[in-house]
Amino acid sequence: MAYQKEIATIMQGLIVFAVVISYEVVRTWGLRRQQKRVGEELAAAARNNSEKKEVAAR
Repeated sequence: MAYQKEIATIMQGLIVFAVVISYEVVRTWGLRRQQKRVGEELAAAARNNSEKKEVAAR
């Protein structure tokens, strides 16, 4: 019967481990999405700046 307590402890540890891994995966995915969005906004701003300079130079 002592094995049941050990099995329960191992299962609790595995659940905590799975939650931590899931949290990190979701956090990393969110950071990548945010960086992609920021990059797209910066690229759009750079394009708009270059277009304005071309118009001003004419």
